[in-house]
Parts: sequence; C-alpha cells; structure tokens
Amino acid sequence: EGAVTTEESRRCVEMWRRRARKVIAVGACAVTGGIPGMASAALDAGRASVYGGDAPEACGDMTPPRSVSSVVDVDFEVRSCPIDTADFIMVLERALYGSNALVLSDTMCGSCKRNESGCFWRAGKQCLGLVTLAGCGAKCVNLGRECNGCRGLSPHANLPAARTMVEAMGMNVADFDDALELFNQTSPMLHKED
Repeated sequence: EGAVTTEESRRCVEMWRRRARKVIAVGACAVTGGIPGMASAALDAGRASVYGGDAPEACGDMTPPRSVSSVVDVDFEVRSCPIDTADFIMVLERALYGSNALVLSDTMCGSCKRNESGCFWRAGKQCLGLVTLAGCGAKCVNLGRECNGCRGLSPHANLPAARTMVEAMGMNVADFDDALELFNQTSPMLHKED
C-alpha cells in the first residue's frame, strides 16, 4: 500500500517481491503513484519549499514518487482511493485460489449507472469517467459526484479524443489535464504524447 517515495520503501518492495509468491498493490497510490505522484516532476523544488534545504532525516532518502509496479512485477492490483472492500476481497480470492489476474479495461462511462438519468458532461460538469478504469461500482457517481479518476486510466483510454470532446463541450482542456494528474501523474499513458 502506498507509493514508493524513498529508497527504503523501494528496498522493502523489492524484498517483498523476492519473498512473496504473489504481490498485490493496494490502493491508488500503490497502483498509479496516486496523489504523491504529483510531486514526481518537481520533487527537489517541493522539498526545498517545505524544508528550506535538506529534508529531515526522518523523511528518508526521498525519490520521485512512483507506483509499486514501476519497481517490481505486480501480480494483482486493488485500485481506488479508498479501496472498495468487495474489490479487495475479489482480488484476494484470485490471489489465494490461483484464479487468473483478470485485467479490466472498460471505462466508467461504459458501466456508469448515471447514464440512466443523464451525464455530468451534459450538465456542464467535468467527469473523468470517460478515461478512468471501471470497477468501483460508480461510487462517486452514485453519490452525485463526478468521477475523480482514482482507479487510474483505462488501458484503452483515448486521451486525444477525450481532450477533443472536452474542448467541444466548451471546457478548458488544461483543467481536464490537471484533474487527470491527481491520480495519474506517474502514468506513462498520460505523458506518451509529450
């Protein structure tokens, strides 16, 4: 659980991989780098603005935050923030009983229960469901909130088309990209067009 943010955490993750038959990354930070991943591009500047100089020894040897899978092979992932209990149990059962590591690729828009009564986009609200991996049961959407992308990008997310749609809806593409970075800053998909 958690993003890899220090050399010590990197060594721990590598040790767990050597000792464990199966490694399960748990939560948005472990799977995508999560919110800590936002600091990955400007770690030194951020550290200097908070601590003035060197970070206290208690912080450890800080490294740019990244996902567990960027350090070691991961067998299973439990996405979201916070994680979904049913999703966690399902993944744990797969790991314990030798089931295959089913990889979902649908987006939230494809399975969103909100579609029956309307879409946040049509209401003029930005929702990341069009590029976010489905599987959470649309919890935010069912609570009347737009998807914030905490499950990470779908492997089939079409970011250029999504940006075109955002612009066509009269919304700011830069705001959309900023929202994507909340949970996907370390995702190669987000930056492969750069």
